Amino acid sequence: MIYKSSKKLFEDGYYANAAEDAFIEFNCRAKGIYRKLVPNAKDIPDGTDLMHKLFGGNSPICPVCDISTESGNNFQQGFHFMTAGAMSALRNPKAHSNDEILTKGEAIRRLMFASMLMCKLDETGL
Repeated sequence: MIYKSSKKLFEDGYYANAAEDAFIEFNCRAKGIYRKLVPNAKDIPDGTDLMHKLFGGNSPICPVCDISTESGNNFQQGFHFMTAGAMSALRNPKAHSNDEILTKGEAIRRLMFASMLMCKLDETGL
């Protein structure tokens, strides 16, 4: 999905837009998972709030690994904070201003990070 949402923008040199769209795609996918797991929710959270609700806490709505072990709990917590941080630090700046300019290398790093997060969601089967 990251490839589909960002490929053309990246190839055309719109690096900041390509990276932003990758995290928007991740956020949309997370919203879809939230809808599946909390079908009676009146409101669907967005961005950082969504990541905290979906992946955080002692009993996360969406565990991305076996959380019955200390290692699993550590991974879940790390994934939770990586996704919340990605929304704040990587998606939101471009979403709120056109001032962000990325180099090709920085865009590649962000796209790889978004892809890594998305692959972990794919592993949940949701």
